[in-house]
Amino acid sequence: MSNGIQVSYYPGCSLGATGKDYAESIATMCRLLDVELIELKGWTCCGASSAGVMLTHEGATALPALTLKLAAQTPERPLFAPCAACYNRLKVALRDLKREPELAEKLGIGPAELGLKVVNTVELLRDVVGLEALSEKVKQPLAGVKLAAYYGCLLLRPADMDTFDDPEQPTSMEAVFEALGADPVEWYGKMDCCSAGLAATMQEVAQNLVTRIINMAKSAGADGIVTACQLCSMNLESRQGDLSPANKPLPVLYLSDVVGLALGATVGELGMGRHLVDVRPVLAARETAAAEH
Repeated sequence: MSNGIQVSYYPGCSLGATGKDYAESIATMCRLLDVELIELKGWTCCGASSAGVMLTHEGATALPALTLKLAAQTPERPLFAPCAACYNRLKVALRDLKREPELAEKLGIGPAELGLKVVNTVELLRDVVGLEALSEKVKQPLAGVKLAAYYGCLLLRPADMDTFDDPEQPTSMEAVFEALGADPVEWYGKMDCCSAGLAATMQEVAQNLVTRIINMAKSAGADGIVTACQLCSMNLESRQGDLSPANKPLPVLYLSDVVGLALGATVGELGMGRHLVDVRPVLAARETAAAEH
């Protein structure tokens, strides 16, 4: 991989546990794109679960600041955080540290840390790899597959954290779909909250929000919803209720899944067999479109 792209990799806590399928998918996608994931040695939790509830502002900022310090040792490499919650904590910390020089000084944060480029999976594909380079690597185009891009709450909010796209009407994920040959659908649910943070304490609210999102994507004609967040994926899959064929459950895929498929990876290599909702309807949509042409 000496001729490839190198990124500092921050997997966070989830990708080694409940988000293991996402980690497999990311690893396979990056291998096919010749992107070398160099995991930060000694990384610690970003505090996503506790930062806003149990910690002071300083404490909540200090946790992601530790990761920024590690990444600043190799500032020429982008810091890649595929977990949307980790990405959000890192970006919010950067925002606050730039605004509060006294806090930055207290936590040992300087120009190297503040100048880091922190990217999520969408940005990795659009900005680090590049859409043209991505398109050139496609071996099995997703022609005829209709995909609903789902950004959720964490990739583009709060809007003042130096966002990579319009926080109300983003189009970056749709641009990736087009580079893969897929058809992005127009729908109104791509920025709606899936309620992942409320899933345990307000289950009825969570169920209603997920049902609304799934129904909107179905009404738009999507073959599947695509997300870059393992929390959203788990919630959108697990709250579809009746998963029988008669109910026509809607597949929920990671962005790295659809990229991997277009690059020629198998379902097994991408860990897609771990999804709660059967992903085969998305594959069938591609096969149907290919047969028609």
